[in-house]
Amino acid sequence: MANNDREIRFQSTLAPLMEQFIEEKHACGYRYHSSARLLASFDRFLAGETLPPGELPRPIIGKWLAKKPHESALNHQRRISIVRQFALFMCRLGYRAYVPDRSLAAKNHAEFSPSILTQDEVEKILQAVDHLPLTARSPLRHLIMPEVFRLLYGCGFRLNEVLQLRVRDVDLNHGILTVRRERLEDLAETLPEPELTALERVYLRPEPLIQSDHERIRSLAESIVSGPPSQTPLDKARRLMQWVHLHIEKRPVLSMPDALSTLENRMGDCNEHAMLLAALARAAGIPARVEAGLVYLKGKFYYHAWNLLYVGRWVTADAVFGQLPADVTHLRFVTGSMQQQLNLAGVIGNLTIDILDPL
Repeated sequence: MANNDREIRFQSTLAPLMEQFIEEKHACGYRYHSSARLLASFDRFLAGETLPPGELPRPIIGKWLAKKPHESALNHQRRISIVRQFALFMCRLGYRAYVPDRSLAAKNHAEFSPSILTQDEVEKILQAVDHLPLTARSPLRHLIMPEVFRLLYGCGFRLNEVLQLRVRDVDLNHGILTVRRERLEDLAETLPEPELTALERVYLRPEPLIQSDHERIRSLAESIVSGPPSQTPLDKARRLMQWVHLHIEKRPVLSMPDALSTLENRMGDCNEHAMLLAALARAAGIPARVEAGLVYLKGKFYYHAWNLLYVGRWVTADAVFGQLPADVTHLRFVTGSMQQQLNLAGVIGNLTIDILDPL
């Protein structure tokens, strides 16, 4: 069975059923790459156990699902989810299998509390990374980490963008960094809320200006994303973004942007588009943030707001321009919700940007 150009071979007595299970997932439109690798790990475990023919008994499942000492709650939940889906598949075909309850997952009560660093705190962080010791295990850490932190702080990069930089993207002689568009491969096939991190769950909650719990917004989100069960979070995100792009008139409004008013008035600028898309995405179970910064348009950079949607990774979306992902001329300064945009007051008007190669 091919999987990301690598061959996965099942070897336990349940191997034929596992192959049939994955074939069904693929037939429904799921990529099922990382999940197939996790199922293969379960299969290797089963190969070392004594299984009754065509059965998956509770003691063996319990042994596999026991939480490992240093295992994260998220990874433990993923293992339970995979085994649960496979056990349900076996039961549907008439085999005997114990179906583990979701409540077996380790509870993660951690809450994410975002904070804005002071200038003094930023300076202390940079001083600390500037004095990282040289170690045999990470011989280049003391050279790489100072640059990583400065890129995050000074360039508006997201962490995954910095980690994707390659030598060819960095021109130290001319002071130029080449940022490449986000990739959309190997994203999540589903987004069960218990498997989200504390940060991701924060951006599922309604806010005063992002009324994702309002009945009109919830009903609209449900109707937009309704479709075949094989839809991925990315598919749903695209449908939501496209709806806002097509149904909201691009017109400046003189009021505080909020999702519900934008839906009622069907008009607004980038802020209104971003608020409505954030509310619809959250109502559809997709964590969503609002980002703000600059965007390049017709030879100049202008203030702009857009979204960051979690579909297995955080991916940019711009409902004004109908882009998912948004193009690389979007320069982020703040991310989160509308409140964070107040931090732009001291930045807008104090920037100098040299355009090297007009598009």
